Amino acid sequence: MTTLLNSHAITTAQSLATVGSVLSVPADCTSLTIEGSLTYGSGGTSAKAFVQTSLDGGSTFIDVICFTFATASLRKVANITRSTATAPTTPSVGGMSDNTQLSGIIGDIIRIQVVTTGTYAGSTTLDIFAEMGVN
Repeated sequence: MTTLLNSHAITTAQSLATVGSVLSVPADCTSLTIEGSLTYGSGGTSAKAFVQTSLDGGSTFIDVICFTFATASLRKVANITRSTATAPTTPSVGGMSDNTQLSGIIGDIIRIQVVTTGTYAGSTTLDIFAEMGVN
């Protein structure tokens, strides 16, 4: 797996902050499997990680996966595929519903944006990994 976000310390509230790496997606990528892991220390209220893709080289982004975490260590995994038909939708950035995904849209790059509420402490960290399926 490729690291999108490596041990990102959450110490203050973040309002849709772009964090971690921006990864190029191969043209022959058929799916994305994303794993998110919150290592909980203390404090805080909620943390959301939005996996976003861009169809125009990074000028605009679209939420494709939203992981939501709270006040316990937790690992989540989601998979989206390019071949899934997608009904017309209004793209969002940081507005996707909790713990949802949007298959059918995989652009040329992916990134992570994080939103947190409350003050986490005690070495609370977030890791996000990506596996790109290709033919």
